[in-house]
Amino acid sequence: MAKKIDEKEATMLPTAGNLEQIRDILFGKSMQELEERFVNLQESLTNEISVLRDDTKKMFNTLETYVKEELNSFGQQLKSESDEREESDERIIREKDTLAKKFNAFEKETTRVQSDIRSQILDLNKKFSDELSEARKDLTTNLKKAQADLQNKKTDRSKLSSLLTEMALRISDDDSETN
Repeated sequence: MAKKIDEKEATMLPTAGNLEQIRDILFGKSMQELEERFVNLQESLTNEISVLRDDTKKMFNTLETYVKEELNSFGQQLKSESDEREESDERIIREKDTLAKKFNAFEKETTRVQSDIRSQILDLNKKFSDELSEARKDLTTNLKKAQADLQNKKTDRSKLSSLLTEMALRISDDDSETN
């Protein structure tokens, strides 16, 4: 009996082909159109995704190329600036060495000139001291001579005053005798 029920049920169950017929009857052509639209949409999305993927790859490749070029450019600029700095540093070092040599030469020349000036000052000091001593001696000699002349003149005045006194006395005596 169980067999009879299973056979009945089996005959009642629709087969896959029957299902499509039932679906066609229930939904009709709209389902087929929806399926075609879905397939077309899926193909369209697949194509769009493929195009987007290709475009994205192209953009990434372009961006990668641009970034590489910019990095190369920056690398070259950095190398150029580094080379310029190295040259500048070398030039500064050369100039520093040159200035140090010039400074040392200047310092030596200054020391020599100072030594010469000191020597000249000492020579002038000695010369002026000698001249001052000579002038002092001449002045002392002239003063002594002037003093001696003054003494002589003073003595002559004394003699003159004695002579005048004596003359006055004689004149006075002569006047007294004549009177």
